[in-house]
Amino acid sequence: MGKCGNGIKGINPKNFGNHLVAFFGSDCRLSAIGKLDCERFKNQYLGKLAACTASHGLRACRTIFKYAVDAGWLENNPFNEVTSRVDVNLEGELLRLRDWLLKRYGTGKQAG
Repeated sequence: MGKCGNGIKGINPKNFGNHLVAFFGSDCRLSAIGKLDCERFKNQYLGKLAACTASHGLRACRTIFKYAVDAGWLENNPFNEVTSRVDVNLEGELLRLRDWLLKRYGTGKQAG
């Protein structure tokens, strides 16, 4: 088991292509996808996942596009230039955490 744990089921090149198609659209040409598109995918789709799961998702994307390069369909892999760091809406994440804590533990005020 790696440092990411076991919670990465479903993130592999065989089925992750469906997520790419859902995001980019079935009529999008592979050659039209550039680094900025990949960054947008990473931030909007993978940004909703845990960091380790997002990292595995990016690896799957790189693998899919590597296949396209190896097959001669693309000249380069736009996902190779995308780092695994996902931009996070910190304020939104803190509010979500606060709401979760309030729901789980109440207001935090002790009965007196």
